[in-house]
Amino acid sequence: MTPEIGRNAMSKAFTRESDEFLEPPVSRAASLIPSGVKNFMTPRGEKMLRKKLNRLAAEPSSPATREKINEIRASLQSAVVVEALIPPWNQILFGAIVTVRDQQKQEITYHLVGVDEANPEENYINWRSPVARALSKAKVGDRIHFHAPEGVQQLEIIGLRY
Repeated sequence: MTPEIGRNAMSKAFTRESDEFLEPPVSRAASLIPSGVKNFMTPRGEKMLRKKLNRLAAEPSSPATREKINEIRASLQSAVVVEALIPPWNQILFGAIVTVRDQQKQEITYHLVGVDEANPEENYINWRSPVARALSKAKVGDRIHFHAPEGVQQLEIIGLRY
């Protein structure tokens, strides 16, 4: 008796030996940017991603490497590179470098950057983050409020450059 072949199964007679060694296709991870929202990026961020892409392309191929390469390519293809604004700088927009004073009188400098270039340890913050959204369109001298895990925080804007 021959075993029954399921609806989606394929008889071994219809496969090649080389098929057994093919790796499964790599899919792109879900985007960090909601549908319909532009993928803003600074020129620095675009340069950084291109360097990373070149570095990965020179590595031995693996599913993880190919997945990362696909993600970076997709990000670069969808990127809207925003050049630095020329003075005078009246308000905070994407790409701004903003110095603020918190409630404890400590000064912090934030860089408002794209999703793919954010690095909180270096104060490069995603333009869609709560702090960046609260800073958006504010001016030097303004005090802004935003919700943080510790509760509502206040920052005074004391410097702005691009």
